[in-house]
Amino acid sequence: LHSVLQGGKLDHADRLFNSVSATWTMCNTHSADVKELIPEFFCLPEMFENTNAVDFGTRQDGVKVSDVSLPPWAKGSPVEFVRVHKRALESAIVSSRLHAWVDLIFGFKQRGKAAVEATNVFHYLSYEGSVDLSAIEDEMERKSVTDHVLHFGQTPSQLFRKKQAPRTAAAKKSLWALPPAPALAAPAAPSQMSVALTKVSAQGRPIRHCSIFNGRVVVIDRDALVHYFKWMTPRDTTSFTFNASSSQSDFSVEFDKTSELLNKQYGATVGDSGNHLAVLPRSGALLSIGHWDNSIRCYNLDDFKCVQSVSCHKDAITCAASQERVVVTGSRDTTVIVWRALKRTGKASTLPALQESPLHILNGHQDEVSCIALSAPLDLVISASVRGDILFHTLQTGEYVRQFHLPRGHVPTKMALRSNGILLLYCQQDLSLYTMTVNGRVLAAADIAERINSVAFSMEGEHVVVGGEKGGVTIRCAYTLRVVASPATSASPITCVDTTPEDCLLAANRAGELIVVSPG
Repeated sequence: LHSVLQGGKLDHADRLFNSVSATWTMCNTHSADVKELIPEFFCLPEMFENTNAVDFGTRQDGVKVSDVSLPPWAKGSPVEFVRVHKRALESAIVSSRLHAWVDLIFGFKQRGKAAVEATNVFHYLSYEGSVDLSAIEDEMERKSVTDHVLHFGQTPSQLFRKKQAPRTAAAKKSLWALPPAPALAAPAAPSQMSVALTKVSAQGRPIRHCSIFNGRVVVIDRDALVHYFKWMTPRDTTSFTFNASSSQSDFSVEFDKTSELLNKQYGATVGDSGNHLAVLPRSGALLSIGHWDNSIRCYNLDDFKCVQSVSCHKDAITCAASQERVVVTGSRDTTVIVWRALKRTGKASTLPALQESPLHILNGHQDEVSCIALSAPLDLVISASVRGDILFHTLQTGEYVRQFHLPRGHVPTKMALRSNGILLLYCQQDLSLYTMTVNGRVLAAADIAERINSVAFSMEGEHVVVGGEKGGVTIRCAYTLRVVASPATSASPITCVDTTPEDCLLAANRAGELIVVSPG
């Protein structure tokens, strides 16, 4: 669009966006210079780099236009600029002034006297309903008006005629509370934390799976016994207390019941490790892989009857990942298969949990698939093989996107992906962690000298959580992999970690203990 506006060529070098500071100054000193921050300012560091070495020309002062000049606090890093910029957008001070922005863009200050007083007046053609194109008989004039709107944009529809009130909802208590505005540039550390430990069973059987589902924590131990706990939140804890400064956390687990049905029907070998089990919330089913017939099996979460067994892989299934509407499996046959999770209602449903035919069969690997990560918001499936190939495919269409390798050619054995575009990879070969963007930029690497059994992201995506053989749950900054907290340490290896919708942490270990980390 930019080149079309300039007759098929890029604009003069002096008028191209090449400096955040210079653009800010122009917008605040020249009334004709009107710009808006596009979404990429908050999510795409690559937009500030001339990675394709395009010749944008040379300015009058002799400076060649290439990468965008960033503010000093970004320390020359587009990733840091986007990170801090996004945190500022989500900060308390911006939330407290959000109503003023709504008044300008969608509200009573968009038009009329209030707009003039707020210096918020734009070209008349940009306003909705300012011109009736069907009433313009001259074709050239109609094209001129249409081109003006197309190239210079439109003012949004006016939605409100009255002044908007400030936000009244108090900020939710969070384990990952944002620091005050002056400290936004510093790596964030979790707020004060409360740690609670619950013995799942008297026998202390190792836990192989732990996840939260519809307000219940589902724990599966080594013998395929399924333990249910109620997830207690501030909404559930309404008891009155005279002690206003109680240190007890608002989040906890309360034992509900233990079911032996899975063990009785299928034995303890239904899945021999944590990554062979997954709970599908949309389907209300437990999924297991790693079976002798290369099948995926789905069980009701109430009576644990097997409602479905589907086979498509030609060799053993080695890994699986799931989100609400989709399940992805990888196999020794080198393929990655995408399945649709079906919505089921009612208890003890006999309906299948997965669509019988796969959505996509993804090819490209030349060896066994070692791990998978996916993100529906990013429309991405990322898979790694034992050769070290990391492939990207689209989730919707199954199209190949790109391929890359980790530095030193190491093989990822665990992955996690957040919708902010950060990918976490763990390599068992050298006990190292990596974080990178979905465009292949390595953000950080760390040698952790510990075998990791489970990894997860915090819901806000700026922290990673790892649990390993040394028995600790460690929280690291996603951008630097610096340790910012070690909230829980046990004598037994951690087998799985997960985050709740409220962004609390769940962890389990081989001693049969369930650990809850929540805001203190």
